[in-house]
Amino acid sequence: MQQYGTVAQPATVYYCDDEADLQNIKSAPMGAQALVIHTGNIYIADSTGKFYPM
Repeated sequence: MQQYGTVAQPATVYYCDDEADLQNIKSAPMGAQALVIHTGNIYIADSTGKFYPM
């Protein structure tokens, strides 16, 4: 029996001052996270690169 290693893809995390800055992020990979500093809210990108609240 052979064993295969697993590889974890590094997460992409963006830091923004406020929610309006999310519009400036282009081509975010699916699963990318954005932390909004002023509110503490966390958003996650879908397969189209659009961010939604977690």
